[in-house]
Amino acid sequence: MKNVTLSLVLRSCLTALTLLAGAVHAESVAFPHTTSSHYDDGRGYDSRYSVSDIYCKSEGMRYNECGAQGRIVEVQLVRQYSRAECRENRSYGYNRDRVWVDQGCEGLFRVTVENERRSVSTARVTCDSRGMRYNECLIGGNTLRVDLIRQTSSADCREGSTYGLVRDGMWVDRGCSGIFEITYER
Repeated sequence: MKNVTLSLVLRSCLTALTLLAGAVHAESVAFPHTTSSHYDDGRGYDSRYSVSDIYCKSEGMRYNECGAQGRIVEVQLVRQYSRAECRENRSYGYNRDRVWVDQGCEGLFRVTVENERRSVSTARVTCDSRGMRYNECLIGGNTLRVDLIRQTSSADCREGSTYGLVRDGMWVDRGCSGIFEITYER
């Protein structure tokens, strides 16, 4: 009896999370999980892959798809919630970036996806805080690091205090001016 009650509570929680996530038909929710272990990089995982748990439901015995965060390489049924049987390649499976369910299958699926490979580049940028004011110098990529190459102002340039990084570039403030090297992803 405890298992049935726990299963019903878990199912209710999953449905509530789905609705909170904005799904109109309460059909899919992704739960972040730890990085997968397909190929060992010496630290116990391969950063080329990640794993998440996705709840997906075939409502009214109809076909449904639930999105994943990348190209799927593997799907495993972790927990079945439906009375209808969930059988791989019959009532559930996957295509490039979606888990599909059919024939009343409802369950929690462990999905392994390939992480997007992005190139890392560097750019030298002159960034100035004119009039002691805050200024952003944007480069159009996801900033990973900012290094001061040469200070060109008489005002101090101190990382975290008068310069730092923003999502797609860097900022300067309180008179800091200089030549900076920005490491970023494209």
